[in-house]
Amino acid sequence: MALPDDHRARLGQKAAELLAEMRQQSDAPPPGPGGATAEGGTRVRVLSAVFGVVVLVALVLVALRFLPKDKTVPVELLGTWETEFPSHAQHPMEFAADTLRFHTEEGWMAYAIVQVRSREQEGRVWYRFDYEAEGESFELTFYYYAPPDERIQFENQPHLEWRKAAPESE
Repeated sequence: MALPDDHRARLGQKAAELLAEMRQQSDAPPPGPGGATAEGGTRVRVLSAVFGVVVLVALVLVALRFLPKDKTVPVELLGTWETEFPSHAQHPMEFAADTLRFHTEEGWMAYAIVQVRSREQEGRVWYRFDYEAEGESFELTFYYYAPPDERIQFENQPHLEWRKAAPESE
């Protein structure tokens, strides 16, 4: 069955219009994955960047948690410290290279130092010693005053002054 000439002409004209429309659409940038528009693509890139930053921060925090901590006792603290305060006078404390020891009624108790932190503060040095024994963790915070009036004062007991004991002669 043959189409009349006017139908053929109208179909030809319609086909030409569709082809012209398709060419105009192909000049536009193609949609992103899944048919995303340029605006949607930007949103995906921003969310990806934010996710990347969050993952990076989490990795840095995990790495910092497992970095070796400073356990070094400063040279100026090494040795035995005593106080004249009556309840503590018979119970000196001692700082060794990686151990903190307290003298008690039962004798010397040694604790492994886990971390030493310090910061300069108003002409003195603030120290925090994290130490442990038998699975328990403890903390000792104090101020150290350099010579000529060298002393230690506990942060929670400022009335106690600890002075370095004279080295024993052999």
